[in-house]
Amino acid sequence: MKVAIDEKVHSLTKRPSPKLTNHSQLPTSVTFEEEEEKLWKEKKPNELQRLSPPQKRSLDKPKRPATITRAKSAPTTLSQHADEALTNLAEDCMKRGDYSTAISMYQSILKEQEATYGKGHYTVGDCLHKIGECCLRSSQLDRALSCFEEAYSVKVSAFGSYHVSVGASLEKIGESLLRLNKVNDAHDAFRNSLRVKQKVLGLEHGSVADLQSQLGWIYFHTGELMASQ
Repeated sequence: MKVAIDEKVHSLTKRPSPKLTNHSQLPTSVTFEEEEEKLWKEKKPNELQRLSPPQKRSLDKPKRPATITRAKSAPTTLSQHADEALTNLAEDCMKRGDYSTAISMYQSILKEQEATYGKGHYTVGDCLHKIGECCLRSSQLDRALSCFEEAYSVKVSAFGSYHVSVGASLEKIGESLLRLNKVNDAHDAFRNSLRVKQKVLGLEHGSVADLQSQLGWIYFHTGELMASQ
């Protein structure tokens, strides 16, 4: 009896194990998403509803999220484009020596800036400075001085006393006063401009050196030769 059992066991162990020759015979697991897509294609909403709780399932096929569009920055206004174009034309006229046309253009820009930003805005000060430049180059000295002084006042209000733009207006005030033969007042304006530029730009800046040369010239021509050395 024992021999018969051993022979039967031996025959079972020698029997070759079955082989899967085709990968399609392997069991496959179907994901929820694949089953859902299949049901959609077959248009079986009842079966689809069975796959998940009804309160969390909509029978409508989910839609793609809407494309998010980034908010664009506010476009530049027509007035700003016009001011920029007019400024370029005014600068071109100034370079060509057509100072009367340049002054007229800068005055138009000035009115627009005052209406848009207010009289205390720094762009108003810059525009006044440009008008002063045109007047100075065309020898309208009193008008130039008035423009530079007004520009200086606006810039101090906008930037404070120590700013390179403030120093530039002070220098032009000094130049206007010097050409009006108001040497002492010119000296004071140049000294104030020098103090501002030294603090803002540093002692070795070219603009600082130019002002020192201007002051040296004033000292020399007022008889204070020792102060210029």
